[in-house]
Amino acid sequence: MIKNFIFAAIALLSASLFAQDLAKPQIKLSPDGFSYVQLRTLAVGGSPYYQAVISAICRNGDLGTVPDYASAATWAKQSADAKNPLGLYELAALTGGGFGVQADKEKAEALFKEAAPGLASLSESGDFRACYAYAYLLYAGRGGVAQDKAKAAVLFQKAAEAGDLHAAYMTGSLFQRGEG
Repeated sequence: MIKNFIFAAIALLSASLFAQDLAKPQIKLSPDGFSYVQLRTLAVGGSPYYQAVISAICRNGDLGTVPDYASAATWAKQSADAKNPLGLYELAALTGGGFGVQADKEKAEALFKEAAPGLASLSESGDFRACYAYAYLLYAGRGGVAQDKAKAAVLFQKAAEAGDLHAAYMTGSLFQRGEG
């Protein structure tokens, strides 16, 4: 129990320090060291993977951007049309909440279900973005994936260790609540 509390405190402190670093006037980098401009260039170049990455950045307002759901939806649709698991996940997240697209819970669930096998495979290969996305499906029991908070915690932690701020928050939250 004490170990969990200490880990949660460290995760939340790390997330806070990472957020303070991002607040400094500098080029903000993704956890894999790319700037927004570099990621966008890869997306514009036709990479379905990076189209999904840009969709997530637009949806969340990461890397110093302001949330832009219309752009997030455009990028997610391009990626999802190429059957990229992260693109399908992004489009599902947008569709479920009606962000930039018409809200449709059933369609969102079908998209999560279509994304799940690819996300599981990518997360097993160590892709931190897929670790976060698949962890969410496990945590919430979405997309035909059985709820498994213990496995979700492991994947959130893996993504957090790669530098994903959202994953660090989820990891700390899970440990704080004693879940997973």
